Amino acid sequence: MATLTCNRFLSASTGLELAGSEAHPGHEISGLPPFVTRSIPFEDIWFAKKPMDNSRLVRTQDPQERKVYWNSIAVLIVVVALGIAFLTPAAAGLMDGYTIQALKQEQQQLLRERSVLELDELRHLSPKRLEELARMQQFVDPGPDQLVFLDKGETVALNHARPKP
Repeated sequence: MATLTCNRFLSASTGLELAGSEAHPGHEISGLPPFVTRSIPFEDIWFAKKPMDNSRLVRTQDPQERKVYWNSIAVLIVVVALGIAFLTPAAAGLMDGYTIQALKQEQQQLLRERSVLELDELRHLSPKRLEELARMQQFVDPGPDQLVFLDKGETVALNHARPKP
């Protein structure tokens, strides 16, 4: 196919009808070059570049264009608001889950501290420890004459009798 000798440009300009596949590379037909190829599509069309100055052009305003822009902005705002409205409860639930886990860990730590404090309290309030402290500070048991029994009619803190109802 590459050796076809049909050339529209040459046949149109010379007026000769060229043979198709019978032409051989060494064979010349009436002064034409030894080979002629087929024409390129649209080779007879010539495109010229023309300088254009559009600086003085003013775009006409479309009255519907502004409405379309505002409508698209309103739709975008509604979509974003709905997205936030749907995602807010999920985010709040996620944050609440983290808070619950933190509070559970704090509760476990406080329970451990409480058990340690209770153990210390039991050690310090054991009767054996209290007797040892009393001996160290030279405490003695009160005698029978040192006991003071409180009367139920009087208050000790105020040192006066209660008012009668």
